[in-house]
Formats: sequence, C-alpha cells, structure tokens
Amino acid sequence: MHPVLLDTWFLGTRIVLDAYPTLILAGAVLGLGVAFALIRRRGLPTLRSSLVLLTAAVAVPLGGRLLFVVTEMPLFRSSLAPAFAPDFASFALYGGMTAAVVTAVIAARLASVDLWRLADAAAPGVALSIVLAKSGCFCEGCCHGVVTAGPLGIVFPLGSQAHGAQMMDGVTGVLGPVLPVMPTQLMEMAGAAVFGMLALWLAKRAPHGVAFLAFAGGFSAARLVVRPLRWIEPSFTGPGWFYPALYVGIIATCCALAVWRFNSARAESPGPVPDAGWPAPSPASG
Repeated sequence: MHPVLLDTWFLGTRIVLDAYPTLILAGAVLGLGVAFALIRRRGLPTLRSSLVLLTAAVAVPLGGRLLFVVTEMPLFRSSLAPAFAPDFASFALYGGMTAAVVTAVIAARLASVDLWRLADAAAPGVALSIVLAKSGCFCEGCCHGVVTAGPLGIVFPLGSQAHGAQMMDGVTGVLGPVLPVMPTQLMEMAGAAVFGMLALWLAKRAPHGVAFLAFAGGFSAARLVVRPLRWIEPSFTGPGWFYPALYVGIIATCCALAVWRFNSARAESPGPVPDAGWPAPSPASG
C-alpha cells in the first residue's frame, strides 16, 4: 500500500500525486495511446476510428458511476451530490465497460467503421488501462480481499481500508493486528494482463473480433473467480447473484460470438483451387 506516489516541493509549491487518481489517468491516456497506435498499424481509418474510440471513452466514467449509484444506494440516500462529484471514487468497472461497448457499437455504425477490427485494436489498450487502474487500487488499499490464512495473504497497515473492514466484521480492534487478506487487486491485474496479451497475439491469427472477445470473456472469467475472494462493502445492495450472473452472461455471449466469427470467416473463405500443375484431361482420351 502506497497511496501517495509523489510528495515534493517545486518553486515554493507543494506537489502531491495520489496513487489512485494518477494511475487511473495514466491508464486512460496510455490505453488510448496504444489503441490509436494499433488503429494506424492495422490500416483502419484513423480519424473516424479515433473519434469512435474517444466517444466510447467518454461513456466509461458515466456508465461506471451510474452502476455504482444503482448498486450502492445507501451511500446516496441523504444526498445525490456525491454521484456528480468530479472524482474517481464511486465507480463500477463493468458499468463503464458496458457503456463503452454500447456507445462504440452505435458510434462505429454511424461512422462506418469496422467494429470488429476496431475492437481488436482497442483490446490491448483496455487491458493496460485496467492493469494500471488495479495498481491504483492496490496502492490505495481499496477493492481488497477477504481475510485468509493462506500463502497468498498480504497485510495492509493500520488505518487501511482492510483494517477498517476487519473492525466492521469484528475480527480485530482499533490497534490491530491487521489480518492478511487475499490480494484481489493483483489477481484482477494479472487477469487483465494475461488476456490482454492473448488478444494481442490473436489479432493476426484469428477472424476479426475474436481477439476482443477472448479478452472480454477471459477477463470476465477472471473476475468470476476472484469475486468470492473479495470483501464486499455493506453498502452494496444488489442481489448476490448480480455480478456472477453478469460475468457468466458475458462469457457465454463472447463464446457464442467467437464461434459465429469463426464460422463466418470459414464461409467467406474461397474453396480449394485445383492444382494448376495437372494438365486438363483430353476430350479424346476416352
């Protein structure tokens, strides 16, 4: 846990870089940069594709905040003002991702951009954004796991969010000790990295769209595995099955679409060409 990346003075001005917002912003900028580079490299129309991507990026914080408010209503009963705060708190990752996908589908159609090729170009950048965002979560101490006695457990300091959660659960006191918890942030970071690299590898080896579908389905599978290991805020009012059902639905949809993309590519490929080295049979040979 390292919530402050930089705390220094420059020309009489104190400069403080908090880890969580800094890494989220870095993830957004670098993720878009990777996607823009892949757009150019793969021959997509640069301007129109970039506009579609930027439109989808704008939808991310809106969708993320909306899903968080809907599933964490007790935090907003006294006032909805925090829902409109210009910060990086109160954000649900899959709300942002869902909003981005829906927006991209509409924008790509209006801009006449090949959605599948654009999605493949965007997938590695999305993975990088998630890796850096989860790094920010780890530095901040949020999104931590449940208490564990296993070898993967990590210990956050006194006063951390994990410490507060354990006091709420009645397993420790104000003076500690803070018990080890599952490193769920690092697990999700690893899932994003692995399936992001898989998408990069598949982009030139599979039909258009399969790389993105592999990333979306694979990362959702990682989230499905990690979900039971994560400590859930008491303010979460959604049904317990909501996120597991969401992940399973995304996995199933990605698998079905990937099969469809492979079948479509097979149907569109030309049939076998006769070997030109064999002479045509002579009409008089019979």
